[in-house]
Amino acid sequence: MSDEKIIGYLHVGGTLPGSHEDAADTRNVGEVRPPWWAAPGFNTGWSDYMARVVDPAIAWGCNEFLIQWPFGVNLDGTCAWDAFLQLRGRSMYLAAGWFSEWRAKIDAGIEVTAYLGNPAQSPELERVYGRGEWRRWRDGALKAIDPILGVGMGLGVDAVVSLEEWHPTYRLLRELHSQGVPIYVETRPEAARPKWNTFTGTICDDAFWRSQGSEPWAIPDEDVSGRIIRGLYGVSDATTIATKLQEIIADGHTGLATIAPLIAADISPDDIISLGPL
Repeated sequence: MSDEKIIGYLHVGGTLPGSHEDAADTRNVGEVRPPWWAAPGFNTGWSDYMARVVDPAIAWGCNEFLIQWPFGVNLDGTCAWDAFLQLRGRSMYLAAGWFSEWRAKIDAGIEVTAYLGNPAQSPELERVYGRGEWRRWRDGALKAIDPILGVGMGLGVDAVVSLEEWHPTYRLLRELHSQGVPIYVETRPEAARPKWNTFTGTICDDAFWRSQGSEPWAIPDEDVSGRIIRGLYGVSDATTIATKLQEIIADGHTGLATIAPLIAADISPDDIISLGPL
């Protein structure tokens, strides 16, 4: 398990404003909106994205990243576990570049988690599950993430702790975890479903984490096992990001945040981790 205190947050999925209206291959991707990087205007490829966004964050001192919705979302806006299988044409071509670029980073020691919707949010997998075809469900679920695992990424799984423990998603993630794949579940584990509290760690929106600890349904902070990652989603002010990261780190947890504002404001990792005045 990583001991990094700050994780770089990269939102590359299909929910950015206007992304799905302009994305390539929209009529050919079944029930999944392509991510914004598949749009016709995205012509510079992943090398340029790495140079503009990822490399400066690494130079700043960020050695771990979480990539949200890497291959798009379902048409209803929910998160897609199997979005990779829906890519077509130019989108698939760009995805190949995505994997090669991240493979190089991971080989150099950068840790990466791909954050996906849980399999129960996939209409196709749910249809297979509803027919009781466990083997076909498992094969489809694994095929969807094979390229992600193939380059050495871990998995973050959205809204998974609300699933019953007999759902095949639990069995699949337990199998992957036993093989050494880092598995982060979202959100705070529930007392009624304690088996979800047995993976690598938990990912939770910071505001939710702060408000949920005293809820009767929730497993309290001190009993949540593994690593606790608290996300600062939608926060762009550098001082606010740094202050909240200090609070998260002071709690013994890991902060997830966009790094670019900190770079622009000349706030270093040491400035944050030292917990001193900013």
